Amino acid sequence: MIRSRKRLSQALAIDSCDFVMPDLMRIGGVTGWLRTPATAEAANIEMSEHANPEFAAHLMHVTNAVHWLEWQDRSDPR
Repeated sequence: MIRSRKRLSQALAIDSCDFVMPDLMRIGGVTGWLRTPATAEAANIEMSEHANPEFAAHLMHVTNAVHWLEWQDRSDPR
């Protein structure tokens, strides 16, 4: 889970990931998310969102480096 653009840049600099999952609520909300794809795209890395599919589905629609949408069914008691 990526919590800031600085951490994203550090992870990409050491080639430590195949794709990244910025956490929308920790990366700076919608504004932070919209600033993040350029960093991932420059490294040719895809992005997914971590834990907020209600918002991520919309943000990923306008993100070029999109990978997949993480979905957690919180209504399932299992």
